Amino acid sequence: MQKFLGWLVLGLIVPGMLLRINLNGAGILPIDILSPIVIALWLWVRQIKQKKIRPYLLWKSASVFSLIALISLILNGWDLDGKEFMLSLAHWIRWVSLWLWGWLALDIWQEKKEKLQLQKGILIILSMVVSLGFLQFYLFPNLASFSTEGGWDPHTGRLLSTWLDPNFIGGLLVFFAPLLLGEIAKRKFSREKFIISILLLAVCLALFLTFSRSSYLAFACGMGLFLLYRYPKILLAVIAVAIIGVSANEKAQKRVVSFFDTATSILFQSSDEIDPTASLRIKSWQNSFQLWEKYPILGIGYNTYRFKAVEEGVVKEGYFSSGGADSTLLTILVTTGILGLTAFLFFLGKIFQISWKAWRKNENIQHLAFCCGFLGLIIHSTFVNSLLYPFIFLLVISWWASIQSIENKS
Repeated sequence: MQKFLGWLVLGLIVPGMLLRINLNGAGILPIDILSPIVIALWLWVRQIKQKKIRPYLLWKSASVFSLIALISLILNGWDLDGKEFMLSLAHWIRWVSLWLWGWLALDIWQEKKEKLQLQKGILIILSMVVSLGFLQFYLFPNLASFSTEGGWDPHTGRLLSTWLDPNFIGGLLVFFAPLLLGEIAKRKFSREKFIISILLLAVCLALFLTFSRSSYLAFACGMGLFLLYRYPKILLAVIAVAIIGVSANEKAQKRVVSFFDTATSILFQSSDEIDPTASLRIKSWQNSFQLWEKYPILGIGYNTYRFKAVEEGVVKEGYFSSGGADSTLLTILVTTGILGLTAFLFFLGKIFQISWKAWRKNENIQHLAFCCGFLGLIIHSTFVNSLLYPFIFLLVISWWASIQSIENKS
């Protein structure tokens, strides 16, 4: 029963934002309601059976950040009305359920066969999201009118899939690209290896069609590190293919050129070459830093950004991206202060450290691939609020749990 409910939660990643319920400019997903229920049921069953739960190495670091986030919400969210406070609290519950999901995954998918089923299930979910992305890209390339009416960012001619955002889809693909290559590397030639190779090619093509500059950069860092560490000769071939692909596509070429022009302009403090999208993002960052300076220790309150930032004029009311500062780390800094950011970075570092130590100890390539994919996602989250995105984090923590169960059994 618990596994069935677990798969049901993970399965909700496929329809994604199509099931989103709009509430006061924010949104609630079915996964936000179901995942805490499943976790509470799991803990209740374990208590009744008095069965020992497997140790969870992320418990302390995640609990510290969660406590700081809750304190910041209570102390700084007192002036919100009841609906706004409850909405912010609901997102705090979402966060707690996300990191507890890794503990649940460790416990209910324990055996070797079960953990392999979990990994296969995750790859099936990935393939479905990518496949739906291709269908959307070719059949519904223009969702501008729908985006405007629904309060979403308008994107035209980009791969969005059911998540309706190319940047978040890009973050997912950035994380999984090194993982898929790691799965290929550990297998001898077989049907599974061939299927995963096809999936990797599909992931790379889908990533290209997102035309997301932050995803391109994160992919170059994550996948580049993996190839440099394991297959330096192949790295040169990948760079050549990437250059040819960008050169052959006018839209991709413009996106990459505008990225370098923007970066150069920022470095030399010139605004002449900054494109409108990047200019808005940089302005949002600057306003967010100014907001943080008013509440440096505990921030404005966890997930109160859409309310407090609107009051300060940082974002427009009702804008879909008003929930964060277009950067996970900056969002954490503004909403939970320097204490919260320090705790959150420690939590991320703990995830990375555990897998890196496992790689150095046993040279299981899955751990190296995870480290590279996770590092790419952290870089991605500097430009996009991707590490707090529930669909991405659920898959990340589930995969992490599956390879930790491998380590615990070896």
